[in-house]
Amino acid sequence: MSAKRACTQCGKPNAVPPARLCPTCKRVNAKASKERAHLKRVAETYGISAEDYAALVAWSGGRCYICARRGCR
Repeated sequence: MSAKRACTQCGKPNAVPPARLCPTCKRVNAKASKERAHLKRVAETYGISAEDYAALVAWSGGRCYICARRGCR
């Protein structure tokens, strides 16, 4: 069994080599990365800021204006 080392983000000793992050920090980073990529695509495609996008989502109640599904991107 390989020795565990400290996660470089949270410091908990559960990152198994060759990983540098624990599974929890990997999940958090992946989710944040997906959100940044989505907001970048929205900005490039529609020319609106993250705040404008958040306002549109709030206005529509979190549902797609076209198909009325929740969470549609």
